[in-house]
Amino acid sequence: MSTPKTPVSLKGPQIALLTSTITYPLVFYLATPRNATASRFTKSREAISVLHCSLVTLLSAYELRKQSKDWDAISISRINRSASKHDAIQTSDGANCPLITTRSMLGNIITAFEMGYLVQDAVILILAARLRARGRGKGLVKEINWRVLGWHHAGLSSALAVLQWYISSGREKGIMVILMLMLINAS
Repeated sequence: MSTPKTPVSLKGPQIALLTSTITYPLVFYLATPRNATASRFTKSREAISVLHCSLVTLLSAYELRKQSKDWDAISISRINRSASKHDAIQTSDGANCPLITTRSMLGNIITAFEMGYLVQDAVILILAARLRARGRGKGLVKEINWRVLGWHHAGLSSALAVLQWYISSGREKGIMVILMLMLINAS
């Protein structure tokens, strides 16, 4: 018995993940000369990282600003409907507050783009560590705690992978909170 073949339909977040996964290594390849020293390799990675962080920070700030109008309107209407300030606090439990329940296609796309970046950046970090190990003792690269950075990438990538699974099934929550955390990129 054969199964009917249906075309795969990609949604915005999956396209962003695929784009990020392909674009980052391509840009890195074009920005890094062949036979690059460990120092040049690291500089290329850092330049791309700055561009990526700037883009994600700006997109996150834009989406948070755009969505904040809805949170304010909902919060004000809840307080106005309540008899007292105490009742308003009790009726707005954390799981159902607009900040948690707001859905955002752009927010989903940003998190998918970030996941693709983190996965590919982890690969670049592994390659950089190998290049650095070959040139040990030459002092070409500033000291970075590679183990911590690797665990950081693995943890965030795993969490974002779980989030992408929830997004694909339409059960995501807390995207706005995650976008707020992405503003940390500005630092």
